Amino acid sequence: MIRRDKPIIQAIDKLQEYIKSSEHKCELVIGTPFRQKPKYLDELNVTLYDTTKQENYIQVLNEIDIVVIHYEKDRYYYRPSGVIIDAASTR
Repeated sequence: MIRRDKPIIQAIDKLQEYIKSSEHKCELVIGTPFRQKPKYLDELNVTLYDTTKQENYIQVLNEIDIVVIHYEKDRYYYRPSGVIIDAASTR
């Protein structure tokens, strides 16, 4: 389940707008445990990876170029995002 304090649909919409208007080849990748995946993700033009297992999660982080988050400022202003820390540590 994607938590309410992580409203990714807004970020997905903006990224898809960019991809459509860009001359650069871009792929929107979302890693999430499939047992918790919201059904609406299946209807989007994105590449989905099951990150249930740690090795799959790390593999996705190693293969992507950019990590985009859209978290509520009030909830993450004084605490870090685990995925950002994990992405930085895989480089």
